[in-house]
Amino acid sequence: MSQAGLWIQCFAKWRARVLAVASTFDKHPLSGSNGWTKVTISLTPPEGTDFVVVRCVITGQGKAWFDSLSLAADAPKPVELDAIEVLDPEAFSDKPIAPQNTTATSETDDILTVSKQMQDTIRQLENSNQELLNRITEIQTD
Repeated sequence: MSQAGLWIQCFAKWRARVLAVASTFDKHPLSGSNGWTKVTISLTPPEGTDFVVVRCVITGQGKAWFDSLSLAADAPKPVELDAIEVLDPEAFSDKPIAPQNTTATSETDDILTVSKQMQDTIRQLENSNQELLNRITEIQTD
């Protein structure tokens, strides 16, 4: 039987590791013909989460409409700051604000780092998609 639902997955960047998962399939499974049904799911990302993936899923055949999806974060706890010493800007007027010797090497390193991170993220998503397909297969065979 086809079902529609939501999955939330929390990932660590390296090693494509899933840190936490929440799904509506367990508590709020939707199957058959339904009118508009509001479904909510929540998950607190564990420490070490680098990114979150939200999946709108339909298993088997059929149609499902997903609308008005939103993610909300709890407000961060305020951080108490220590008092700071106000410096006289005139004391530093003869010193450059930023380093004067920027090189193409640092920019190239930055580009290579971002490129590697993107490749890692794509690999993680491919692995996650495979996990999702495996889960769908399990659901279909149950």
